[in-house]
Amino acid sequence: GEGAGVLERYGGLAEEGLIRWDEQQAAVVRRLDRLAWDVLRHHEEMRVHWGAVERWRERHRRELRERLHAIERERTRRGLLSSIANTIRHARTAEEKEALEAVKANAARTRPEAPTPPRGIYLFGGVGTGKTLCMDLFFDTVRSAMAHAAAAGGATGARRVHAHALLLEVYESMHRYRT
Repeated sequence: GEGAGVLERYGGLAEEGLIRWDEQQAAVVRRLDRLAWDVLRHHEEMRVHWGAVERWRERHRRELRERLHAIERERTRRGLLSSIANTIRHARTAEEKEALEAVKANAARTRPEAPTPPRGIYLFGGVGTGKTLCMDLFFDTVRSAMAHAAAAGGATGARRVHAHALLLEVYESMHRYRT
């Protein structure tokens, strides 16, 4: 159901008689349940992180503008260049390059560090062991929660792709890139 975790969804299918409870699948589902909540927590952490990155970018853009304006004011005060020459010149002066490098160095030191993503799970097993069922339950859980977050103003871009289809997409993309 809505808001249910992977394990709850699996248990619901078993209770409805749509699947037979399998302890090996249940062990995988428990791990996928923890991963789903880790992914959702990380999604929120990244939303907060990108807000911090945007504020960081704006702060450094403002710092650069202020430094360049200070250089222009000083140049104008000293009368070294006419306002027409200032308007049409394209090459950066040594002062401007130095200011730009100082802002870049400061920006590199203060950039917000991205949260560490959760570690994924690789499922493998024979045909008919429930890998796709488990992944569908996982994906539905995450997609449902992200859709709820998107309705509240968050972003979502989740897409379910089977491993074979993903590899085909990658190979096709590589082929298009090379040609």
